[in-house]
Amino acid sequence: MKKIEQTALIGKYVNLREVTTDDAAFILKLRTEGKGARFLHKTSPDLQKQIEYIKRYQTLDDEYYFIVENKEGLPLGCLSIYDIQDDSVCTGRWVMSQTSRIQEGIEGDMLLKNYAYNVLGTQNIRTDTRHNNSNMINYFKMWGCTITAQDNELIYFNLTKENYEKNKKYIERFCK
Repeated sequence: MKKIEQTALIGKYVNLREVTTDDAAFILKLRTEGKGARFLHKTSPDLQKQIEYIKRYQTLDDEYYFIVENKEGLPLGCLSIYDIQDDSVCTGRWVMSQTSRIQEGIEGDMLLKNYAYNVLGTQNIRTDTRHNNSNMINYFKMWGCTITAQDNELIYFNLTKENYEKNKKYIERFCK
């Protein structure tokens, strides 16, 4: 069973906590409704399938799936770490509610990156986005991500720990 170091997931405005089956309806709504849903891989609208997905996740010891919540415990979004390899991890499943503020999403992402680099000890974060998701492409470029590949649907990025450290103070400015 995975051990999650909770203190590493506490931010100034948001916290990350591990997903539970009680989050299934919230996640399903995030992934099937709203502006951000069009950039995600298709999700079945079946609530029971979402619950089963979370139950399967809970048996894994090599994935981390988090809810981003404000300091009052209100869920705002979700994101994850998966496909953990020797010196890299993949991050994704990042979607925020329409009521969340951009600062909350950025801080949640920064907490996730900090966890990957400083708790899991990775040297590289791999991620991807659709070609038409210009906001995410620009965000990844602000971090200093490099494009590693492209296909008809996606652009694949890598963020080194060195670029993370170099750019995190700049990105933190957007969390205020």
